Amino acid sequence: MDAERYYAAVKRYAELEVEAAAGFAAVRETSESVRFERSNLLELKQTIAKVRSGAPMRASALDRLHESRRMALLKLEEKESEIRLEVLQKAVEVHTEESQRRGRLRDQAKPLIDRARAEHTAVMGDAANE
Repeated sequence: MDAERYYAAVKRYAELEVEAAAGFAAVRETSESVRFERSNLLELKQTIAKVRSGAPMRASALDRLHESRRMALLKLEEKESEIRLEVLQKAVEVHTEESQRRGRLRDQAKPLIDRARAEHTAVMGDAANE
């Protein structure tokens, strides 16, 4: 019986490791996307700096550049928010599963503990009567 529970626990642990690895891969992929967006943002900042340094450019082109920069910032913030949300959701999921597992183990152990207490009380009662 104990060997079966141990095997089941080891199997579930391995499953959680696989799920966590998949979650980390998704986070890594999103992080790479965020890095790409940041490099685009840096490029936009450099172009704006060139414009400010005196390079001739029409006002509409400068407005488009600022709008492009603003959109890139919004996309970057959105991606970072998505990453945080995914990590928090995974943490809540793992915490919930662990809490449920501990509750099941506690429920399984309760009859054993009660029986051990009863046996201990009986032994102590017998020892006191002698």
